[in-house]
Amino acid sequence: MNDQFTNTTNGDEENIARKLNQVAEQTQVNAQFATELEQKLRDAHPPRAGWFAAFAQISPTLRWVGLMVLLAVILSWSIKTLIPAPQPVLNATQIPSDLTTPTSAPDALPAESATPASEAGGYDFRGAKLFLQQPLPDSPDKVHVYQMNKAVPATEEQARALAERFGIQGELYTTPGFIYDTTDYLISDGKQSLQVHSDQYFTYTADLARHNGSFQEPSNPNAEEVIREFLHVRGFDFPFHAYASEFFGGYGVQPLAPDSIPMQYESFTLPMMRVVLDENGQVLTVDASLMEYDPNPIGEYGVITAQEAFERLLNDYAVTGKIGFSHAPTNMPKEWYRTLPDNQPVTIYGYVISSPAVDPGKPYLILIDGVAATGNINGMESLDRSSFIKATGQFSIENGIRKFNVEAWDRQVNETWISGLLSRQGDQVIISSDDGTEKRYPLIDPPADLPVGSQPPGSSLGISGVIENNALSWDYIQFFESNSGGGGSGGAIGFYKLNLSGTPVLFPSPIPQPGANGGTYVVTENDTLASIALNSGISVEALMQANGITENQVFTGQTLVIPNQQQANNQFTGIYTVQEGDTLIALAQNFGTTVDDLMQLNTLADASIFIGQNLVVPIPEPVEQPVEDLRGYLSVRIHKKSDGTSSKEYELDVTQENGSTIYPMEGSLLSELDSYAALPILITGTINTEGRLIVDSYKIPYPDLHFQILKGTQRAGQVEGQSVILFTAEDGISYVEFLATNTFPLTSDSFTGNLGDVIQQEVLIIPDETFGGMPVAHVYQSAMIQENGPELEVQANTIYVYEDANEGLPGDITPPNLIIDQVELVYYATNPYYQVNDPNYSQRSPYIQPVWHFHGRYEDGSEYDMLIQALKEEFLLPELAPGLSPG
Repeated sequence: MNDQFTNTTNGDEENIARKLNQVAEQTQVNAQFATELEQKLRDAHPPRAGWFAAFAQISPTLRWVGLMVLLAVILSWSIKTLIPAPQPVLNATQIPSDLTTPTSAPDALPAESATPASEAGGYDFRGAKLFLQQPLPDSPDKVHVYQMNKAVPATEEQARALAERFGIQGELYTTPGFIYDTTDYLISDGKQSLQVHSDQYFTYTADLARHNGSFQEPSNPNAEEVIREFLHVRGFDFPFHAYASEFFGGYGVQPLAPDSIPMQYESFTLPMMRVVLDENGQVLTVDASLMEYDPNPIGEYGVITAQEAFERLLNDYAVTGKIGFSHAPTNMPKEWYRTLPDNQPVTIYGYVISSPAVDPGKPYLILIDGVAATGNINGMESLDRSSFIKATGQFSIENGIRKFNVEAWDRQVNETWISGLLSRQGDQVIISSDDGTEKRYPLIDPPADLPVGSQPPGSSLGISGVIENNALSWDYIQFFESNSGGGGSGGAIGFYKLNLSGTPVLFPSPIPQPGANGGTYVVTENDTLASIALNSGISVEALMQANGITENQVFTGQTLVIPNQQQANNQFTGIYTVQEGDTLIALAQNFGTTVDDLMQLNTLADASIFIGQNLVVPIPEPVEQPVEDLRGYLSVRIHKKSDGTSSKEYELDVTQENGSTIYPMEGSLLSELDSYAALPILITGTINTEGRLIVDSYKIPYPDLHFQILKGTQRAGQVEGQSVILFTAEDGISYVEFLATNTFPLTSDSFTGNLGDVIQQEVLIIPDETFGGMPVAHVYQSAMIQENGPELEVQANTIYVYEDANEGLPGDITPPNLIIDQVELVYYATNPYYQVNDPNYSQRSPYIQPVWHFHGRYEDGSEYDMLIQALKEEFLLPELAPGLSPG
């Protein structure tokens, strides 16, 4: 039986960052999504220079980790005083206050919470109010469940046939697929293009040259009519309705099932079809990721009502059977693309994309920023994809197709990205860099409507181009009038598996609601620990102990475990997540208790448990633990306090197969360890009852070990039956890649650049450490090697300074009210974006099932989306179904 516990530690920046590193590395879908999205963006809109362009050269997993670490640093400044104190590793984790919402079967909301205080009072929801903009709709008693079919890669014949439907009479080429390490077909006549991955998954562009530019997309009242006619002429006659997609731009096309119920994927993932219209109201692009399914349903099944679904939305104690997401207000930039005249000599700078023809006797398709290139283009076909070049020549239009006739070209040019403020000096518009370099450049041929001298606080403006004679020859300008936020969880963890056997499976009794019998409670405004303890019939000390709280404070929106009397008497409890093969008898034996006591501790009606269920379990009172040669990675940082004083803090990150434990360190020898920051050491001493490691002595197992920058190439491999990344350095030695201090290898979908590219990585190679007989390289940074670009520098052993930030604590935040503006019954399926060549396809749910879709907005403009599983409980299993995370 796998131990699922990890120790709760101090809430500082580095601890949270390390944990997020592990989460990011194990979240394979994000790495895969980042890889694919990067490729699509590269082809559609060539990358710009500056920090984002450099960041895009890092592998998807490491980019995700970097963003998570940055987020962790920001968040931890405001929440660090609210994280429970560390506890030693025992058989279970002391319950942290922000991770205690139990997994339970769907249950009805308490009656008093389901009834509005008054007609205008709304419903209580997460410390604020929720309002329904319109009455809940009626629903049928039964609806269908459909079976998804696995998509297959398109054949050459299918690609040509689809191109004929779009009226493209052009050559057939191959191009890197939208999904990493796959190949698609590309058909283009120089103006139109169609990239085909499968018969359900393709992208059409009506005008490559115009698509690579920008225009302010208008709101078109005839959009659905235009889209319907366009699709009909091309043989797409499925029923649908269209809607403006604020999140992705353009218009979403939502197909209707045979029974006319709308169909969709997860919230905030690309819709099944997305159409962009140009400024003239004509279709410019179509992105399709359609469902491939059997229109003959598996069967007809009973569904809950909209009222029942609404009650589950309001009930934050039931977190399964839901998929939810929220997102800050969409903040689209204003953009300018530079255009140059036709039929006169010009110098251009742009990105080259070349695609080989299927017929080896035909030339490559060469595009420079989406414009077909002719003339002196020899050698361009061998350039790396999206290489940046300088070219001289002339634009011309031939048979309606804009082309660039190249006279000469070279790669002796670097693109520059500058962010800063615009000002006017005489007739010149000046960009002043905000990176501290004080660089100032006049813009060549600036647009007339730039926000010169009128950039409001909080805005950001960036320009890409090339420095010519100390002036900026720009090609792209981006302006955000305000900063935008990101997404967040909607208070849900996923759907249940379906049970279509006809034999209901009994769900375990849910963990109780707040009260004297125990459960969980979400803190509301004006709550205190004393008032919550009094209303729950327990002591303040028992409440603090159950939640790992060390200071007498709580904040609005915090979820607390409310122990029942037995839990309060046995103050040391933890949370255990049920694994496959677990039984209540085995768990009782493992935690030194009886089945009856374990059932009473969790108020279970019977001995049934299910995979993914969180159980409260007893753990022994912490005692001091002597340790000898405890091995871990040393962390050193300087903590600068608000009163001007500072302290140096040391921690030991002890990694195991099932996670890691981070121990704050104390002792008189710590100052001797600075030169070994981030390296492995051995500690002898004592772990006290507060989880702090008192150091008596230390050993340095590898005195000459150091971080290094290696150059080499990556490839996928199989080691110990696991897909891994193999990194071969310039000296010919191959390593299995691990991420930082993790004890498991990186997955094989997390490459830097393209296979075969020479890359650079900051690594730590520990002598004698192997995986499947091969040496291991712990990777801390990874980046492409660019011509005239910077080389990586060792950073992992840097001792950083962190400052206190005492403002903006969660308790000071007033949650905004939420207005639900749409409620409808839809058919839902996990987005099949990865079905072709997806190694995890067999782990995805194959069903298209009914869900209740709730959409709304918070008063601050943030968007809210929640999907509630609509099948009745008799058609569900008490196990989490596989699927994508929303967003």
